[in-house]
Amino acid sequence: MVTFADVYAAPKRIVVFTGWASAEPETGAIFFEVPLEISGIVQAGLFLKGVAFADRPDEHVSFEIALRNIGGRRREPLARLDWRPIDGGHTNQRRKDVPQGLGGTRINGTHLHGFDLNWFEDQARMRKGNLPIARAAESLESFEMARDFAGKQFGIKNMDIVQRPPLEYDLFHGPNA
Repeated sequence: MVTFADVYAAPKRIVVFTGWASAEPETGAIFFEVPLEISGIVQAGLFLKGVAFADRPDEHVSFEIALRNIGGRRREPLARLDWRPIDGGHTNQRRKDVPQGLGGTRINGTHLHGFDLNWFEDQARMRKGNLPIARAAESLESFEMARDFAGKQFGIKNMDIVQRPPLEYDLFHGPNA
């Protein structure tokens, strides 16, 4: 039987990058969702999702690898990188089974909801909730650095085909501001 751990550990490739969707009028969110392949075979339900906000240049970007059950809407996130979140970071659950002394800790800024932190090997399942445990990520100074870091963490070999999202720069959020 193939487990989530097997899927996560396997080298993956993005099948095709179709670009970022237009901004949602209500939230300004822009996103993409692309299928992933393992050993040249598209894996049903395995995908990479990216989310950004058009009016938040160079901040509040997420990359998530997840599985969706076939014919259903339920998705199981495997790992996520939150780059420069506007809410400041993430607070881990305060529980005894939280690994590496991370229980109850606050991670400010960019953080990784790593597969290893949210997978129960002995039970062959993910933690309940939306990847509730995270750790601080290394300093990632640009979208490209965040994208490449996520690709390395998720085992996606061609992550560089993900293009920078179409962002709305202004006087205070310009590319050289």
